[in-house]
Amino acid sequence: MSSRAVFGYVPQDDLLIEDLTVFENLFYAACQCFRDKTREEIGELVDRTLSNLGLLEKRELKVGSPLIK
Repeated sequence: MSSRAVFGYVPQDDLLIEDLTVFENLFYAACQCFRDKTREEIGELVDRTLSNLGLLEKRELKVGSPLIK
């Protein structure tokens, strides 16, 4: 059995790009973490994650900022 390191990546609020949607922010972060995956695979991972969190219907909302919600 091979050993494989796993880590979590949780961006802080101030690291989100305000003008991007929820999906676009997660896609960007996932691209930084999963360089061995295709854009299509990353898109599927992001959608599956949003679905698991019950946030799929929010995927196209802009993140905004503390001043612009």
